[in-house]
Amino acid sequence: PCPYHELLERSIPFVTIKRASTIPCNSELPDFSTDDALGIRTAVAHLHELGHTRIALITGRTHIVPAQRKADAFTLIMEELVGERSPIIEETFYTYEAAAARTPGLLERGVTAIVTGSDLQAIGAIDAIRSMGLSVPEDISVIGFDDSFLMSHLSPSLTTIHQPVTSIVTSAVDTLFGAMATPDYVSTHADHLFPPDLVVRATTAPIS
Repeated sequence: PCPYHELLERSIPFVTIKRASTIPCNSELPDFSTDDALGIRTAVAHLHELGHTRIALITGRTHIVPAQRKADAFTLIMEELVGERSPIIEETFYTYEAAAARTPGLLERGVTAIVTGSDLQAIGAIDAIRSMGLSVPEDISVIGFDDSFLMSHLSPSLTTIHQPVTSIVTSAVDTLFGAMATPDYVSTHADHLFPPDLVVRATTAPIS
């Protein structure tokens, strides 16, 4: 069932930010999100430039739209850059603990670099790598996603994908206010994707 049914029936203006699901009524809503696919492509391209070809993705469960976008983009860019049609993708929770639990298995498979779907996952991966007696980025490179507060102050500071949160929220609010000022408002679907930036810090390095 659509959780927004009453709002849509009453033509009450609203928008979504980082649409999480594919429930049918979402097709009628304007959504404002980071271009997850572009972020993943940028991260993998950076690692490839550093000589990495054994790259894994730790992301969320792909029934969630942003996680599906990340996984799809990772599959495409890995085939384009290294000819890998079935890259290593671990679907799990966007948490420290989940990523830490999945990381040892990735290293056993010969992975030299890990892209994660959140900064918390990246921190979990880094701590798991260290617990195995390895170093970041000397042995394994790691990239996060979000550029959360304090990521630049970690040791080593985290290379990550910066989400343009201010631009996303500002555009969503402006659109909502515009809709509220429009007589006989009717909701229509539009995906507003905002390009993220790769922030290169100290958790990525050329393959040793």
